[in-house]
Amino acid sequence: MEKTKVAPDSQEAEFDLVGQSVDGYTPGEHQLVAVKNDESIDEMTVDLEPEVTLTSFRWAKNNPDVEWDKSANNWVTHAAFRVQNTVSGPAIRTRTRWRHAPFVLRTDEEGQTFDHTKTLPPDQTTTIYAIPPVYETSGGLVGASSVECENIDTKTMRLTAIVNPGSDLTYSQTVEYSGEEGACELTIVDSKTANSPQISGNGSET
Repeated sequence: MEKTKVAPDSQEAEFDLVGQSVDGYTPGEHQLVAVKNDESIDEMTVDLEPEVTLTSFRWAKNNPDVEWDKSANNWVTHAAFRVQNTVSGPAIRTRTRWRHAPFVLRTDEEGQTFDHTKTLPPDQTTTIYAIPPVYETSGGLVGASSVECENIDTKTMRLTAIVNPGSDLTYSQTVEYSGEEGACELTIVDSKTANSPQISGNGSET
């Protein structure tokens, strides 16, 4: 049960329902009760039902007008995705998991996970910038080898964004590799979310 105080001259109350310091909440109907001097003076029912969807995935190389950190030499290898929280109720994205992304192919692992907390307010679309340089195939990453692009035809990258409360977001993108180690050329063949197909030829905003 969440509690908060209201200042004498205020008509608004704020509740911290999602975040690093709280356990979250159960979607559905919740009873909101106003109490004064330990007595209930009013109450109402509120419906908290977040519904989060991934609406687009962007590759910096093909979307230079997005607000990337262009002070980094490898900014064109970065990616961002947009998520929309509809209906009502806040949610939080706590971490991301990447499998078979170009930067992952530089390591001995099949996937990597990043803690990446971002609040997703209701009725809003939020742009989330990925932590790793998703499309980086050489240089940069300490201790990582270059991708041997000449030995790869295509790989399907999979992103999972962990959301609480609600269903995790999933996105896959098939990337075609050409060129050679240290000078890879990447082409996006197709992509899709868990909810509906999404075809893209170059990673541009859709």
